[in-house]
Amino acid sequence: MIPEVLSFRVVNDGYCDGSTIRLEWEVKNSSKLMLNGKDVTGKTSCNHRIQKTHTLKLTASNSFSKAEKVIELHPQIPARIADFRSLHSKVVYGESVTLTWRVNDTKRLVLVGNNEEFNVTGIESKSVTLFKNTQFKLIAFSGDESVFDEKSLTIKVLPKIEEYSVVEKRYFEGDKITFRWK
Repeated sequence: MIPEVLSFRVVNDGYCDGSTIRLEWEVKNSSKLMLNGKDVTGKTSCNHRIQKTHTLKLTASNSFSKAEKVIELHPQIPARIADFRSLHSKVVYGESVTLTWRVNDTKRLVLVGNNEEFNVTGIESKSVTLFKNTQFKLIAFSGDESVFDEKSLTIKVLPKIEEYSVVEKRYFEGDKITFRWK
């Protein structure tokens, strides 16, 4: 009987460089099964880590003949955060700050800060009002969400000065002036 490779496929959708993909196959009339030179006899699937575009060849053989099936892998470019910033690294208590970013090859984009998570896919900025020092994290996911890029940004919040006054009523040029504030 002649060996046959009935099916050989990648299970995952949207894989990119660095992804681990799942390969599945079905063969019949085979006593030996090789995947790119590695013995996978007795198996019907395996995981494979992608590093770049390449070819996978599944070879089913027996003492009479052999059959081959080839898959060409073309991974997507992984997500990348090109820029993540704010015009201000310090703001006064209760003021708003606008965070901006530029991303490439991103399927999903998440902004995390103050124990909140925002889906910011498709937008390039977000304004937030701050009451305490906050570290923001921007996470850009590829089609395969196990592959992502992330960048952090910390905004410091300064206390709000409600009132200030000069301690001395009179002063002369060159005198030190003392201020008080609440």
